[in-house]
Amino acid sequence: MSGRGASSSFLAAITQPGVVCCHLVEARMDDGTVRMTDFCRDVAWGGNTYLALGRFLSFEPVEESLDIAATQLTVVLSGVDSSNLALFLDDAYLFRQWLIYKAVFDATGAMISDPVLMFDGRVGRVTSSEDPEAGSCQISITLANSWVMFGQTAGRHTNDAEQQLHFPGDRGFEFVASLASNQNIPWGRPK
Repeated sequence: MSGRGASSSFLAAITQPGVVCCHLVEARMDDGTVRMTDFCRDVAWGGNTYLALGRFLSFEPVEESLDIAATQLTVVLSGVDSSNLALFLDDAYLFRQWLIYKAVFDATGAMISDPVLMFDGRVGRVTSSEDPEAGSCQISITLANSWVMFGQTAGRHTNDAEQQLHFPGDRGFEFVASLASNQNIPWGRPK
């Protein structure tokens, strides 16, 4: 991680022996913001509390590049309880913003300086795996930075799949694919 955005006290702290680093994850969902950390206890910062998930929260290392390019990161939640699992059962999580900060604590457990933003991305895909015999569940959330949307066409498409995404059960675009591609369909008023 480069020093961009890190205060001098943060940069000095991470080189000291005995410090503990952790991550603060902020998931901005439709129903509100979910805050979690991989630290051993809940963390209070910026007027918010980040709930300790410890070893149940992990993610790939954040990679930096000098190139302007789309980067992805996968966050893994394991041992997920049903209240958190409900957040990811429908498409309400797609394109929601997630922020990942790195925080540094001294040997007494006090936060040194403000955490540094490491990754700002949007949810692109969520997969889950469940083992009913073991009673475990794992959710993998793939995040991508804002450059992933750079080459995409803005707006909505006139197809049934996208209509179902936004308006389940609406049959307005059900037969669009069966229309002849060379058929001229008048739209609007005659000139």
